[in-house]
Amino acid sequence: MKKILIGLLCGVLSTPALADEGFYTRFDTGYANIEGNFDANYLLQTGFGYKIGSSFRTDFIISRRRFDMSGIRELDGIRGETKGRISALAATLNGYWDFLKFKTVSFYVDAGVGIGRNKTTDTTIGQAFVKGRRKYDFVWHAGGGVAFELPKNLTLDIGYDYSDLGYFETKTTLKISTDAVWNSRREDVAAHEFRVGLRYNF
Repeated sequence: MKKILIGLLCGVLSTPALADEGFYTRFDTGYANIEGNFDANYLLQTGFGYKIGSSFRTDFIISRRRFDMSGIRELDGIRGETKGRISALAATLNGYWDFLKFKTVSFYVDAGVGIGRNKTTDTTIGQAFVKGRRKYDFVWHAGGGVAFELPKNLTLDIGYDYSDLGYFETKTTLKISTDAVWNSRREDVAAHEFRVGLRYNF
């Protein structure tokens, strides 16, 4: 039995999977959509990672998202022409599992956690003025995708993630016409994100 276990261990250590290990960098762009008063907008992210064997990867990513608010909107009973924006800058540590592979095509699931800086700009809604605020919060995401191996150490990555970006806050809301003041507003923001990017494998 001992000889069998040693033989199996040697066989595992000599498999080609070890040759798949190595560092990589990545860049992705995409489309992010949140529910509520904000328009869908862009996602940009870049980072570096390490491939562990043939099925697992981990990476560190810096990402940025922006959502604009324009047109006729309603907030806290105030309705009117609106101009404002929220943005999210996040740093996350992520893990990936390639659960299915056909030659040069891999299907994977992913998840990640990190910290985000969420910023709300000063916003006007009709004759009301909403003071913006910046705060830091916990962020997480989960999703999946498909990767296509390309020549010259490149990999095309197409994926979807559900991302919880944490809380966005405003300070006070001032209705200019009556000088009425509302308390600050706080809302958890989650996004459906579709992305495409390239990985370069060293």
